[in-house]
Amino acid sequence: EQGVALERKFDDLVPLSETALRKWPTLLVCAAANVSDPGATPPGRRVTSFTFSAHTIGGPLVGALNTKDFEDAFDSSPRRKRDFTLPAAVAMSGAAISPSMGKTGSRSLTFLMTLANMRLGVWVPNPRWVAGMKTSNRESKRYRRPRPSYLLKELFGRNRLDARYLYVTDGGHYENLGLVELLRRGCTQIYCFDASGGPTFSALGDAIALARSELGVEIDIDPTQLMSAGDPLRAEANVIRARITYRCGDHGVLVYARNVVSSRAPWDVQAHQLEDERFPHDSTMDQLYTDQKFESYRALGERAGERSVELMDEAAIRRLNPARAAA
Repeated sequence: EQGVALERKFDDLVPLSETALRKWPTLLVCAAANVSDPGATPPGRRVTSFTFSAHTIGGPLVGALNTKDFEDAFDSSPRRKRDFTLPAAVAMSGAAISPSMGKTGSRSLTFLMTLANMRLGVWVPNPRWVAGMKTSNRESKRYRRPRPSYLLKELFGRNRLDARYLYVTDGGHYENLGLVELLRRGCTQIYCFDASGGPTFSALGDAIALARSELGVEIDIDPTQLMSAGDPLRAEANVIRARITYRCGDHGVLVYARNVVSSRAPWDVQAHQLEDERFPHDSTMDQLYTDQKFESYRALGERAGERSVELMDEAAIRRLNPARAAA
């Protein structure tokens, strides 16, 4: 069965429960729920995972609820139900500027950002509260939207686990690659494309540390081939393969790709890098790409995708036919 892409009307919002397609990968939108309860999260993190999919909404700390049940709880509130569509989930997963930003936030800025109305985060009904409404058969018309008191909670960064609403923001406030959520689901073949930018591997390091501390999953990886050591064209590769070891003893393969320019990159990409020393680590604040910069990023992504598939195929050959792989 082959999927077909069709153009939808602008106002035709897709409910999350209708995004599942047979024989296709599950679309998982990763966001973050901010938590201020003392001792609920590791020191300094103040955030937990919160995901949206066609099957469930929620996270390991806040609890999860079947997506269709979540949507049905707000049938009598059409305006509120629009907040649980696919476009809304994607927007929440990119709410990078908010008074509460998990481990990347600052308490000293919370008050000022709220006053300045720099508030991209969204108050999402707590799955535990929604489940309680359904269990007690209470279709309360109150609190379909957060009361004004939640603005005060936002002002002072009061994000309680047992509140009716959770303050949901950018998934990067918890973990920027989405890698931990795939490991949480026990995936054994994972492609990870790191577009976080910058010369460091902080996003990868944070994901590996979280996987070990929260899930007991070990990732054996050596990213030295991706490092340029000061020379923009000295990186040996832009894609590497790593080994995943789950707590139960199962193993998996991680293919990790990153934007780096090496001597194997197309010549026009190398020429652009020599002209623009920020490339390929331009800030997301730069939205005015020239045609050459856009094509350079596109070409790097295409090469990274092709090489990633090759490495995963090689790993499959090694697993299924060790003798052939050795030959």
